[in-house]
Amino acid sequence: MKLTVAIIVYDRLENIDRWISSFPKCENDINAELVVIHNFKNLQDKETFNTLCETNNIRYVPRENIGMDIGAFQDICRERLEGFPNDWNNLLWVTDDVIPMKKDFLTQYMEKKTDNNVVCLEMSAEAKLHVRTTGFLIDKQTANKLQFPADPVTNKDHCYGFEHRSPDAFLEQIKRMGKEAVQVHPTFQNSCLWDTDCRGHLNRWAEYSSEFN
Repeated sequence: MKLTVAIIVYDRLENIDRWISSFPKCENDINAELVVIHNFKNLQDKETFNTLCETNNIRYVPRENIGMDIGAFQDICRERLEGFPNDWNNLLWVTDDVIPMKKDFLTQYMEKKTDNNVVCLEMSAEAKLHVRTTGFLIDKQTANKLQFPADPVTNKDHCYGFEHRSPDAFLEQIKRMGKEAVQVHPTFQNSCLWDTDCRGHLNRWAEYSSEFN
């Protein structure tokens, strides 16, 4: 049973550095693998991220920024992202504005995902569950059944449609499959992952740094 933690990044090098420094200190009884997927802007950016990952022995998967984060997720679901390991059973999908807040975040996710009828989301009652497709844990069989607004996804309208702006958005598809969408935490103050963009005004940096010292 292989768990892959996939971080999709565009330009937030600082947060990727946080992931790389934090992940080895996390509880990881199931030997989950961290993979950095990079929607690179240019060759210089590609080289910078590649060097960071290579230096820290992290798998680095570059791709042209086609379809942004949802385009990358679609490529994984269709098993066509070159360099990405397709032997995963469960995928934890995280965007580059999200960082881990707790060393046991993998355990917290896996304890909630009791079987393949459960999809775990790190969202909260304070925000719509489907407001963003980030910080979710999904099994491969369910992911492979997901439908996208276009193939390939190429623009923001496609992304927003898959995220929340259509009857065929991510969460709606999950529910139609008969799956249960489960929050890892009922309130975002207790989140084991933290959105540094949407929740940046709520300062938890001291807690983050002390957790991983």
